[in-house]
Amino acid sequence: YTPAGKRIPILSGEWGYSATTLSPLRQGNYLARQWLGNMAAGVPVSIWYDWHDDGQDAKEIEHHFGTVTWEYAAKPAYTAMKTLTTQLNGWMPQGRINVTDENDFVLLFTQNDGIQLAAWTIADPHPLDLGANMRIGTAVDQDGAVQEMNANSLTLAQRPLYLTLAEPPSVWLK
Repeated sequence: YTPAGKRIPILSGEWGYSATTLSPLRQGNYLARQWLGNMAAGVPVSIWYDWHDDGQDAKEIEHHFGTVTWEYAAKPAYTAMKTLTTQLNGWMPQGRINVTDENDFVLLFTQNDGIQLAAWTIADPHPLDLGANMRIGTAVDQDGAVQEMNANSLTLAQRPLYLTLAEPPSVWLK
């Protein structure tokens, strides 16, 4: 029921996972993948629930949704959030690149004459061949650490990698 000539955006609000029902590392994976998926779908606002753990009871689910602990120590979700916002600051999402496996996600981001990819899988870790013409300049993992890359192949895992291409294919910049 959108009024003629108007666009009503979809907002993603208060989505999160408690670190009592899954590991803190997986909580971080889910945060990054949720935000990346929303970016690829054109969702302009993604709200993560919660910034800070609400309590200290190890068995209370509601106490462990935070990206930081009760004592304000960074959890993997906080690090994933910081890495994502640092790596993609100023980059515009262009959508998902189709690869052979539907469980693999490769998202394209552009900035001026540059290309950056965010890549992960929801399956077991495995190699992904990027093709002979693709050269990765830098690769940064979800923890913000620079990773060594082998030629034009990378290993996809459930944690996103941020890849800046050394020589972007010009057709992707249109």
